[in-house]
Amino acid sequence: MRKQFFRRLPLPARWLAAILLLSLFALSAFAFFRLRSARNSSPLGTEGYSLLQPHREDFSPDIEQNIAVQLDDPSKTIKAYLMLSGTWFLSEKLSDFSQALTTEAIYAIPGDKQGGNPGHAYSLYAADENGVLEWKASSSGSHLSGSSEDQAVPCGFYGLTDEIIENVLSEAGIEYEDYVAAWSQTIDAVFVWIRKDDGDLFLTYPTRPDLTGLEAGGIYTLPELQRTLSEAYEA
Repeated sequence: MRKQFFRRLPLPARWLAAILLLSLFALSAFAFFRLRSARNSSPLGTEGYSLLQPHREDFSPDIEQNIAVQLDDPSKTIKAYLMLSGTWFLSEKLSDFSQALTTEAIYAIPGDKQGGNPGHAYSLYAADENGVLEWKASSSGSHLSGSSEDQAVPCGFYGLTDEIIENVLSEAGIEYEDYVAAWSQTIDAVFVWIRKDDGDLFLTYPTRPDLTGLEAGGIYTLPELQRTLSEAYEA
């Protein structure tokens, strides 16, 4: 009956019906793959990663002079490199933290904007192609897990300073060459990469330790960091 009805339709109507059926099929397939993707995702992101080759030499903790002159107080600014999106921590080929880092840097400044509203936790800036800092975003402290005005341990960029990092390393008796901050937008956490001759360490400052399993102010080796994030991802 359906075939006979379809054959009785004028040719333009048949084409229109065929297009509608194909569209419904495409929408159904799209919905299926989106649902499957959602089921295979977690608060730490959807599985997928593409590591870089090790490039430790491309990262410096120092704020460039042309950037420093644009800052009200460079000593209160955290320079951080952006991390790759995706679940880089699941890769068995990750042998050096630099494989998960891009060379694109952001600068976290306390308050709304430079010298601005202290009611905001911090603001993020990035340099344009001419080296001029551009405001990208401001974040209030209200969304930070366990944050408060007198919070002793930083939460993400909130309350994080070089002085705090160096005090933690000193109290832990850690000798190091230098340290480089990195920020994962997907995980919403700051990783302080402590570079050492006898094996790198990492200070972690997540905004949601309850989702990542990372301790605020925790110290990890790279395998420990991967294992902690992998367990949280698979939970």
